[in-house]
Amino acid sequence: MLNIILIGITNDLPAHEEKYELHRLLAALFSTQLVEQEKLEIIGEEYKIPLTEKERRDVKLMCNLSEGIEEKAEFILNMHREGFSFEQIARVARMEAEEIETLIKKETLD
Repeated sequence: MLNIILIGITNDLPAHEEKYELHRLLAALFSTQLVEQEKLEIIGEEYKIPLTEKERRDVKLMCNLSEGIEEKAEFILNMHREGFSFEQIARVARMEAEEIETLIKKETLD
């Protein structure tokens, strides 16, 4: 049996209140705006989650991954500004042209 749960996470970190507890933890973990140390402090101090070396490495990996995603998005936008087509960018980025078009539209509207 498949269960799906959708949780909306914004770029803004919710207040540290009981009603936002899960949202704050997830927003902190997946934030592209918080640095590694800030994430570790929220996890360890606010939520009292023990942080072993493995968890610290995992958080670091997540931070590096989000930085890589941001760099890829910037690369795609730069290619678009230089006049490359969605199809050309998609081949280089190893994505679908529709994904490229959606990303560019989203980034240029923000």
